Amino acid sequence: MLQGRACTVCGDRLHIRIARWSARCDTCGSWESDLPVGGPELDSQARIAGLEPLRRQNFQVILNELNSLRPLRGAHVLDIGSAYGWFLEAAAGMGSVPIGIEPDAQVASHSTLDVRVGLFPDVLSKDEKFDVIAFNDVLEHLPDSAKAVAICYDHLRPGGLLSINIPTANGVAFRIACKLARIGIRGPYLRLWQFGLPSPHLHYFTTSALTRLIRERGFRVVRMRELSALTREGLWQRTRMIDRPGVSSAIAFAGMYATAGLLNRPGLSDILHVIAERPASV
Repeated sequence: MLQGRACTVCGDRLHIRIARWSARCDTCGSWESDLPVGGPELDSQARIAGLEPLRRQNFQVILNELNSLRPLRGAHVLDIGSAYGWFLEAAAGMGSVPIGIEPDAQVASHSTLDVRVGLFPDVLSKDEKFDVIAFNDVLEHLPDSAKAVAICYDHLRPGGLLSINIPTANGVAFRIACKLARIGIRGPYLRLWQFGLPSPHLHYFTTSALTRLIRERGFRVVRMRELSALTREGLWQRTRMIDRPGVSSAIAFAGMYATAGLLNRPGLSDILHVIAERPASV
């Protein structure tokens, strides 16, 4: 039951907004859902074609940012929810020693690098330590995201970096979708929450709420920037991941294609990248 449940970030009470499965904290501005996990499997080929161009582009930006703070050559990098292994490949290309964790064995099989099939932190030994731990479009899918961040502290070496790439409630796409949903046009809102998909979004943090959640688990936020939200390459396949080809998918494709440049501008993109450090000494 979402109504009255404690907010993951600040502990205040959630209030149902827009749909019975989504709620907002009026204190910190974060949103949560209780959408069920599981459902029909996606077309894997459409998913890869739709996501790969954007993900590879953003992963290289993320790794360049991390490398500027801590040289990645020889660094042990953990990617939680490593999916098809694109981040692992890019990290290995920069000389790091990458390890992935992926719960879906079929998806994990696409990578030729070291991927442990299972859940974080179950597949790690208690004393395993890393120089970098990354969540790439993953933290928003975890029921207890605060606990996941807290566990990362124990698995990072002092001075290690936590990298979180996540959609936020501050982006123009989310704000417009909320306004449209309030007047009865719910398609964009459902899409952003990944309604009906096997792994829907369970959180939409504001930027300030996400940084608060990170800091209260002992980290120091050292860098923050927005990433591209869309690429026109692969956009049709990305649209089709949710809808079969038809009028609705064509309209969604046309709208996203036309506004891709706008949605990627600083201050408008809903994709946020935060780097935090486990302090070298406390």
